[in-house]
Amino acid sequence: MQKKLVAAGIVMLGLTTSVVVGVVGGTLALTDFAQYRDDSRFYNEKAFSLLDQGSFRDDTSEFRKPPVYPLFLAWAYGVLGRRPHSVWLLQVVLLIITIFILLSISKIFFPIPLVYLPPLLFSLAWWELYYVFKIGSEMLAISLLAGGVLLTLRALGKFSYTSAVVWGALFAILILTKPVMLYGMPFLLAVAFWGQRRQGIVACVALALLVGGWMVRNQVFFDDYQIEQTGHVVWVRGVFAQSSWRDFTAYSVSAIAGDYVADLIFPGYALRPLPSEINGSVKRIWEERRVAGKTDFEIDKEFLAEGIAMLRAHPASSVAMSIPALMELNAPSNHRGFPMTHFLAGTREQIPLVVKLGLITVVRGVWFLFLALVVYGMWGRGIFTDRRLMLLAVLLIYFNVIHALVIIPMETRYLAPVVPIYFFFFVRGIERVVGLYRQKAHA
Repeated sequence: MQKKLVAAGIVMLGLTTSVVVGVVGGTLALTDFAQYRDDSRFYNEKAFSLLDQGSFRDDTSEFRKPPVYPLFLAWAYGVLGRRPHSVWLLQVVLLIITIFILLSISKIFFPIPLVYLPPLLFSLAWWELYYVFKIGSEMLAISLLAGGVLLTLRALGKFSYTSAVVWGALFAILILTKPVMLYGMPFLLAVAFWGQRRQGIVACVALALLVGGWMVRNQVFFDDYQIEQTGHVVWVRGVFAQSSWRDFTAYSVSAIAGDYVADLIFPGYALRPLPSEINGSVKRIWEERRVAGKTDFEIDKEFLAEGIAMLRAHPASSVAMSIPALMELNAPSNHRGFPMTHFLAGTREQIPLVVKLGLITVVRGVWFLFLALVVYGMWGRGIFTDRRLMLLAVLLIYFNVIHALVIIPMETRYLAPVVPIYFFFFVRGIERVVGLYRQKAHA
């Protein structure tokens, strides 16, 4: 009974945190579809097309998006009513399910009372629970990956053919929600099905039928196999790779200490941060080409070709720029799921310089301590021999590396699906530190 009460308390805490963040972040105020912009608008448009015309209408949409989340939205609007509240309700259900999944995963690794700590941390993670009341694919991706991890951990070494099919289908759905997962599948397959080759082949077939089928569909209809349009992303990365040493240094300082500190060393940087400048240029050029009469698909293809050419011409600098990008990707987040890179820059001018630097030091110091414990917990004893720990480490490292190498500007939402893994390694890091302390105390 006591265990159920604790679990219920964690769920209630998660719901409370998500509501508070929804109010503070403004997502709960977006009750009219006309208020939605960018990805939220694109997802809604596809969901409405599915309901009204039975088609994603990728041939006319501004951006081609992965299919699963629009399907999720269409189901929500079709069953519960065409209003944002329908999605919010389903994503609250996803939150509750995810907390129980994390509790089940935690039981595999930790004894009581540590078993409650990872789901408790998740229920307090404002930058994660921001997505509960946001129309975006993050909450669904968090739940899907958590479910995939639990299935893998429970079936390691004893996959049946049925569970292999379910595994392949589940991760295929995740890929069609977050395409970035596609290139990480060889690593996951190797960890999950090592020693079970036939079951691994079955899982691959399930993946190929669902993901491959969708990619073939895109190739036939749009002459582009990609699940999501990425030309502009590659172009931005290509321009990023051509940055000067001054820009590289300024961006590195900003990634570690924030725009405010970078501006003290490189005056004017906070007004024109490198990622924002480059991202703004792609929007300007896109609009210029659209005015010239080109379609969005033609423009995206041009950006893709130009971006690949720039990356091939500057491979070393592209890799070098991924180092500060990795730091910004892992920066502390604000209440809207964005990195606190611009914290105190150009605002609160009445606060003295020394106080601002103190606040930045405290915020980033606490966060870096958290990351240090995560790393300590990840690279501890057993990481190369325990396939369960290896699975978690592969996922965390892959999400970091692939985003740091490819995407600019950084947003912490890119790591949203693997944030619960941070919490598992954080708790393991604390466990190891306490163990070392006890050893020294008894020495």
